[in-house]
Amino acid sequence: AYINFFIRKDKDFIPIVSYSRNSNIYNIISRATHIPWGHIHSITYDILNDWIAAADDEINRTENEIKKIEKMFELSNSYTLEDAYGYASTIEKCNELIEMIKGVKVIFDFMKDILDEYEYKEGLNISDILYFGMEISNPTVDDIA
Repeated sequence: AYINFFIRKDKDFIPIVSYSRNSNIYNIISRATHIPWGHIHSITYDILNDWIAAADDEINRTENEIKKIEKMFELSNSYTLEDAYGYASTIEKCNELIEMIKGVKVIFDFMKDILDEYEYKEGLNISDILYFGMEISNPTVDDIA
C-alpha cells in the first residue's frame, strides 16, 4: 500500500510523491490520521500539526528507549562483549530512527511552507492546495473525501 500526495491546480491533481507502508512517513501519518483509502483528503495546518506531534511522540519514545538501554547496561554487573555490542547496535539503530523521523518532520514543515505561500501571497484557500490519499494515483474532484 502507498500513501500518495498531490498538489491541486484547478480541477487537476498533480502527483508529488508516494511512500510505501514500510516508510517512516507512512507509519507516522497512519498513527496520527485516518488515511482515506481510494479517496483524497486535503492537508490542513491541523493535520500537519497532528503529524508533527506524532513524529515528536515517536522521537520521545525512541529517546526513552535509548535511556532504558543505557540504564540496563549501566546497572549490569556482568556482561559479555557480545552484550555490549548488542546494546551499542540497538542504540545506534534508535539514533538512526530519530534522524529519519527528523527528516520526516522537515517534509511536514515544507508542506506548511507551501500552505503559507498560497495563503499569504496568493490569497487562496489552503484547503484546496495539498491532498493525500491511500492507493489512488489519478484522483478527480469526485474522489475528495
